[in-house]
Formats: sequence, C-alpha cells, structure tokens
Amino acid sequence: MIGAERRNRLGRVVLDAIWSDGGRLTLLQLRALYAVANEGSFAAAAVELGCSQPAVSQRIASIERRLGVVLVRRTSGQRQVRLTDAGIALVNAAEQVQVILRTATRHIQDMRDGREPTVRIGVFSSVAVRVMPLVLAAMRTQHLPCRIKPIEVDDDVRLQELLRFGEIDIAFVIFPLQSGEAHGLELFSDPFILLAPRNAPLASVDRVRPADLRGLPMVCLTSEQLEVAAELRRQGIEPNWVFDTDKIHVVEPLVAADVGYSIVPQLALGQRHPGVTRFSLSEIVSPREIGIAWPPHHPRLGLLLRVADVIRGVCADPAHILPPIDAPGDASVTAGDALLR
Repeated sequence: MIGAERRNRLGRVVLDAIWSDGGRLTLLQLRALYAVANEGSFAAAAVELGCSQPAVSQRIASIERRLGVVLVRRTSGQRQVRLTDAGIALVNAAEQVQVILRTATRHIQDMRDGREPTVRIGVFSSVAVRVMPLVLAAMRTQHLPCRIKPIEVDDDVRLQELLRFGEIDIAFVIFPLQSGEAHGLELFSDPFILLAPRNAPLASVDRVRPADLRGLPMVCLTSEQLEVAAELRRQGIEPNWVFDTDKIHVVEPLVAADVGYSIVPQLALGQRHPGVTRFSLSEIVSPREIGIAWPPHHPRLGLLLRVADVIRGVCADPAHILPPIDAPGDASVTAGDALLR
C-alpha cells in the first residue's frame, strides 16, 4: 500500500483525469475496479456486480488503455489480484466519486420533497450532551438553511469511517485524523481526570504525581484503555487494571465503592458521586484533542463550512463546555448531568 499523502496526491490527479475529455471514464468502469479492489479477484467482483468475469476484465482493461497505466497485477495461476500504486489511487478517487454522488442524490431528494438539506453530524455521547445543545441553539439564532441530525456513535474510528463513506457529513473526532482524505479543524483539548475514592490517602494530596499512580488498582473505561495505558507507560507506570467497563456512568460509583481509581476524559464527567474526588492529570497524561472533520469534495461544501464555523464559535471557550473538577484537596461537590462518553 502507498502512503496516505501520496495516495491523496495521486487521487486528486486521477480525479482530474476522470472528468477530462482525455479520460472519459465511466461509472461502470470505476465500479468494476472498485469491486475488484474490495473483493480481491475478478470472479468475486463479477458476482458482486451481477455480470460476467470477462465483462469485469474488459472494463478494467479499457481504463488501463485510456490512462496508459497498469492498474491491476494479474498473477498467473492465482485467483487473487494486486493493485498497483496507480490502481490504489484510482480506487481512492472512485470511492470519492461514489460518496459525492450518493450525498448529492440525498440532497436532491430533500429539494424534490421541499425539505431543507439535512446535515448529519456524527458525535460521541459526551459531545451529544455537552456540545450539541449549544450548537443547535447557535444554529437557530443564525438561521442557517438546513436541518441538523446528530448521529451518535461511541467509536472514533467508526465515526471517521462513516465520514469517509458519506454516511455522515461532519464528524466530531479525536485528532490526529486517521485518514488524510478529510479536512479537519481542532477545537479544544479534553484533559484526562483521575477519579479517587474520597477517603483514600491520595484524595488529600496537593497534587498528583506519576509516582502516586504506580500500583494503584484501576477501573478501566474500555474506550480509553489503550490511550491511557500508553500514556502511563511513557511515565514508566504499568497500569494495574482490576475492573473494566464500557459504561462511563458506572465508573464513578465503582470508584466511590473503593473498587479502584479511574482515569477518564473531563468531557465525559457529569453528575458526581459524593464519595469521589477528581484530580487533573494534565501534567501526567496528554489531553485528547477534540475537533471536527468533513469531506473536501462534499456537494454542499459551502453549507458544511458555515455549520463548521458555528461549531467553532461554540467551542471557542472550552470552560463553558468542560464540567468542573475538584481543586486538589478540595472536598466540595458540584452538581451536573449524568456521566457520559
């Protein structure tokens, strides 16, 4: 496989070739190449497309003749095929074309039915509760000509996949982006917070230091396990996981019950348990960088940029978004909403 930067550069070149008089590539040809790439063979691609294997071969051979490059390496005696760098670039471009057409068709259907265009925004749960109400309120005051439909997915990789395939129009994501095929805007840092049982000795320290975390029993929030573990190991600390859960709302009660300590993003905090103290770990664990991403070739790109600008304005002051934490050694309790992720 070629690198993302080179693939994107070649993809832009090939996109120009698709629409040029010299290229004259058809959607049938692009679908054939895309099917071969996804299915791994001409025979499987033919089944997927509902046509004969010679028809698939002819379509790809026609592209190769027009562009003057080899796209698919055919190995004698083997059913599987391998794409060349040019083939990978063209598949990347073909995918963009399919996404553009699918998105344009959806917007045209809205126009046909007399509806305002719908902008689908992918969010994870904490963004859905902490950020989106503010975004929707700001959208209403600015009278943007669209409807907003939040789509909640608690998996950053999955959100970026949905964006890539045109299932959503804008996505809240964790930077850096997994793919170079989207444009992005970083919004704010989301620090990690240590949750400690209020009666534990650590709850009374002035400041948490790396050495304080060594050997502590930890309640693991599954979605953050890899990142938290990597950060702790950079400090020479091997995590001591004693319990794991994918439900953020149960983490603080577990900590209050003295099952263990926990490290979670500040954006996920909400209603507190009186038996828990929250410490900032900004000097130990690097924060998450929250941002948004959108496809560069969206048929309503101007509208997406206006929506992105509203989101940027809402997130300009993270203090209005991130829930409060305890000052070190402060036993006060603040009210909030349910714990989220």
